[in-house]
Amino acid sequence: MVILHGVQIDKWAANGPVNIVDLSPENVAFIAQSGFNLVRLSMTFSGVEPEPGSFDQSYVDSFLAFDGELARHGIYDLLDMMQGEYSQLVGGWGFPNWMTIIGSTPNTQTPFPNGYEVNPAQYVAWDSFWSNATTADGIAVQADYISGLERIAASFASAPALLGIEIFNEPWPGSQWPSCANPIGCPLFDQLVLTPFYRKAVRAIRSADPSHPIAYEPNIFFDYGANSQLGAIGDSNGLFAFHNYCLDAVVAGAEGLPNGQTFSDPLQLCGVGENLVFANALARASSSGDAILMDEWGNTNDTTVITRITAAADKYMVGWSYWAYEDCCGSLGAIVKDGTEPPTALGNLNTPVLDALVRPYPQVIAGTPIGWSYDPDERRFVFRYSTRPVGGENFPPGTVTTIEVPQRHYPDGYRASVSGARIVSAPGADHLELEASDGARTVSVVVTPQ
Repeated sequence: MVILHGVQIDKWAANGPVNIVDLSPENVAFIAQSGFNLVRLSMTFSGVEPEPGSFDQSYVDSFLAFDGELARHGIYDLLDMMQGEYSQLVGGWGFPNWMTIIGSTPNTQTPFPNGYEVNPAQYVAWDSFWSNATTADGIAVQADYISGLERIAASFASAPALLGIEIFNEPWPGSQWPSCANPIGCPLFDQLVLTPFYRKAVRAIRSADPSHPIAYEPNIFFDYGANSQLGAIGDSNGLFAFHNYCLDAVVAGAEGLPNGQTFSDPLQLCGVGENLVFANALARASSSGDAILMDEWGNTNDTTVITRITAAADKYMVGWSYWAYEDCCGSLGAIVKDGTEPPTALGNLNTPVLDALVRPYPQVIAGTPIGWSYDPDERRFVFRYSTRPVGGENFPPGTVTTIEVPQRHYPDGYRASVSGARIVSAPGADHLELEASDGARTVSVVVTPQ
């Protein structure tokens, strides 16, 4: 079993809304040294197909090259098809303008995220996509997007770091959105629109890549506590990728705005909603059999919020990736301001945020986890797991469990107290490796500062 702790890399080009990759090798090494084993990497379809019928392989190749850099540092790459408010034409980014079918609908181009609800052109653009409407030159937009996913999957099928492709970032229901803004969610949109779309996308990706996980998201209201009514996506290697943000902060207009503001929770009222999102995700895992990953959350410099959510993720044994490593849009919660500069450059590193994010965790488990927790004040990590594999098969001799023990919190080393296994890694290694003892049914480990 693999547990992921990662960061989002999302950077807009200066001349438009196309995501680019400009992170320096020094920053990639720093991500790995900090104990992260995942990068959720934003790609936009406006870069993939900037003009009708024009697939930009050079754009895709730039992401492939970066995948190789991640692989050299042992970091997984989750390729995320990013969008926010659809396209530049309607005030957002992600899709090319030529795929934006709005007719003569009034277009206020309201900034993210409020444009979703108040810009009439947003409704029409999304309704056009979900209904597979055709452009003036006869291109069916949803079918074209799915065809593009197949070509991307073919390009990445042998990429050394690839974890999988995420079909779509934060699907917006279009004009149906009011029916989704409730705790139950929106069965009609999820079951009649989003599920069929995912099934078609899965078939296309699988025709080019038979093995990697395929990540899919619920509609955007899941992020704030609405349940998902998605059906099965038709694949045995699905990854339910969900986000977790506090609705109170969004209503207050503080989350994700491109003006230097950031999500915060001064009264600490968001824990209930965050736990509801976790509960809904776990229910999805139980009903579908799919893996789950909280692959976007954060966008905050409030370290109390970061500590609370990472502790909750540990409690529920859920992996995650944090928004974001590099500042893409004025977020005060970014780990570094400029990913082209060394992270140690003067004023570049957001030390409080990084310190709150970095924590010990089991990266690879030769068995089934029972639970783990970390006390940041005492720097005490506790982990227990069963040696019985999830699938019931037997591990070959010498199979190890790997625990990330970040030097950032243990600069003078650490002590590891273990029962049911022996330590096979070097003293003080960043990765504590355990080999279960013969006949041991469970393994327990406690890590404390030296």
